[in-house]
Amino acid sequence: MRLVSFELLWLRIPFQQRFAHARSERTASDTMLVIATDGDGRRGFGEVIPRSYVTGEDLESCFAELGPALAARMLGKELKGQNELVTFVRALLQEGNRGPALLGGFEGALLDLFDQSTGIDFAALLGPPRT
Repeated sequence: MRLVSFELLWLRIPFQQRFAHARSERTASDTMLVIATDGDGRRGFGEVIPRSYVTGEDLESCFAELGPALAARMLGKELKGQNELVTFVRALLQEGNRGPALLGGFEGALLDLFDQSTGIDFAALLGPPRT
């Protein structure tokens, strides 16, 4: 799986009712949609939901600098199998200069793309929900 492009889209999802908790109140959720495309035209989707009061991240910085920089870091990367994918994502985590929400959204897009390219169902690998 060779990563050939990334799209970063701002998505606003309105709520039917106002949502409030101790740290915030909102009538919609703003999120970044990450779309990763491989050399065969498959598209994987991930979602970044930064909250400054949780991770210190905000959408503005994710769109202005952090997201494009991470996309550029991944662009052209060839991931041949599950071990290479896991090793690559772990290396990104260990670099420590990216927020967890941003990295999680890109990781989601990569896993979705990997599912499609290999036929491996990551949900099935995790097993049924535990109670």
